[in-house]
Amino acid sequence: MKWFKWLLFPLSVFFWSITGLRNLFYNLSWLKSVSFDLPTISIGNITVGGTGKTPHIMYIGHVLNKSINPAFLSKGYKRDTNLFTIVESSSKSRFVGDESLMIKKNFPNNIVAVDHSRVNGVLKLIDQFENIDCVLLDDAYQHRSIKPGLNILLIDFNRPIFSDTLLPVGELRESRKNKDRADLVIVTKCPEVLTQNQGKSFSSKLNVECDIYFTFLKYDGIRSIFNKEEKDISHLRNKKIILITGIANQSQVITFLENLNCTIINHKFPDHYRYKKKDVNLILASSSKRRLQMLKSIGYEPHKVFNPKIEEKVHDEETPQKYVTRLAEEKARSALSINNNSYIIGADTIIFVGNKIIGKPNNYDDAYNILNKLSGSRHRVFGGICVISPNLKVVKRVIVTRVKFRSISESEIKNYLIKNEWKGKAGGYAIQGYAAKFVKYINGNYDNVKGLSLVDFDSIIKGIN
Repeated sequence: MKWFKWLLFPLSVFFWSITGLRNLFYNLSWLKSVSFDLPTISIGNITVGGTGKTPHIMYIGHVLNKSINPAFLSKGYKRDTNLFTIVESSSKSRFVGDESLMIKKNFPNNIVAVDHSRVNGVLKLIDQFENIDCVLLDDAYQHRSIKPGLNILLIDFNRPIFSDTLLPVGELRESRKNKDRADLVIVTKCPEVLTQNQGKSFSSKLNVECDIYFTFLKYDGIRSIFNKEEKDISHLRNKKIILITGIANQSQVITFLENLNCTIINHKFPDHYRYKKKDVNLILASSSKRRLQMLKSIGYEPHKVFNPKIEEKVHDEETPQKYVTRLAEEKARSALSINNNSYIIGADTIIFVGNKIIGKPNNYDDAYNILNKLSGSRHRVFGGICVISPNLKVVKRVIVTRVKFRSISESEIKNYLIKNEWKGKAGGYAIQGYAAKFVKYINGNYDNVKGLSLVDFDSIIKGIN
């Protein structure tokens, strides 16, 4: 449907007029560009996202760090504030921007700052820090309020500006002729083996007077986000990969993984996406509407609910812990047949009183006998959780909560049973309902008694890999 974009050509003309007038006003000095005694280096592009600005500004930072002390300044794209902020390694990305935070974690001893106004940001850095030797301006090629000492333009080898046109038909943020403002051009994302003829052809079509350099990205290792374990990139060869991306252009990493003969299951999110709990693909292997509601209450929204058909029978000499975890796992595994690269949760709840495992009552009389047994006594609630990850890793956990009921009269039991809360409930009661008035005290996790320990489920999801 590329032809459809050309219907938007009038908008491209309008966009060209606006950006063209703005650049003209700067060229005529009707709009002022500020220069500083402190050296400034701008790294940017004129193409919408994905040219590799952040990897290159970090590369330049590493080169400069060998002899001088550079600071980093960016706008802090998609953060919640606009004020000048010094980025710390402990900062939250929502307040400083994800790219700025990544730079800080790679340069813990350098000053990294964000400011909506780059002029104000440089002035603040000069005022507050005496030992800065230069400032690296991230994505500042088009922000002409500052006249940098060195203006570096990045161009994607796979999306050359000489073959592109202005937004919204193309991907250019301003006219390609503005390439001539560059003091240096870096062509990014080149093939690892670039022939001389390819380089000459690209340079000829680009037609700039400044120096041109060609770079490529090299993936040199993988690291666990949980335990920081590192492995060689070859470890991925012939593997089934679940790829989650939140970048502007993922084509290069896709090609790289395909060359390793990986089977790729791709979950693509927008650039700088702020991930939410509901983005986790989750299958709930339980018919319990209560568990579904509990998960939704903390931001997890299962995209499928599976009703497991398993026999809930206690095996000989089976402890409450083993019984409840076995059932939780059997429920989870029963949903593997419909699994589509999702996390599967199975859960079960039983009570233990008088050395007897008690599950769900079979009928009215059974519920009456159970509640009569619980009256005036202590019992333990065992909650089993089993989570199976997309790569089939299994994590199980048992949570135990102690509960004591006050004495309950026969009439109270009968009046309670009329409300039918007992149906489908371990021990014949729902602690969050009318049965709450029977509870004298509780020791442990309240949600576990309701049917699912939310804190434990959340920690499992965050830690499983």
